Amino acid sequence: MGSSQSSSQSGTDYHGHWEDGNTCSCSDNHWYSTSCVWEKVGLWNGFARFSANLGRFLLLRTAEIAMRGRDIAQESICVYFKCQNCGAQFSYTYELMKDNKLASCGIYKKVMEVYAVHQISRPWSYYQGIFQRLSNYYDHIERNCQHWAEEFWKEI
Repeated sequence: MGSSQSSSQSGTDYHGHWEDGNTCSCSDNHWYSTSCVWEKVGLWNGFARFSANLGRFLLLRTAEIAMRGRDIAQESICVYFKCQNCGAQFSYTYELMKDNKLASCGIYKKVMEVYAVHQISRPWSYYQGIFQRLSNYYDHIERNCQHWAEEFWKEI
């Protein structure tokens, strides 16, 4: 398991407004999902995104091509849980970063886009199993956070 990264002025924690979560003290055998969300969180602020698109426009000379440029973003899977023993609710975010894959108790409060939502009841161990099976191999083009999140989603 990983943990959340520390907040910085340029990462997903800062721009995605990461909020640490807390689990209850009950055994994780009581934790069942209520829903899963495949989401995209921005890595840049609005000014940086505007600057990148302006740069694309100046280089490519067309607004259409400049605006089609991909956002610099992080894709993750957020799973919402409820303890069947005490009723506590919390979430876990699963993601692949450049250096490692992470399973962190908490959520991004500012999400750019939601790709899919699934209402599903599975034990916490089910998601941990998926997390453990997926590789932490990272490549900017061939296997990045988007590929990893898609693999995780297909496993769900």
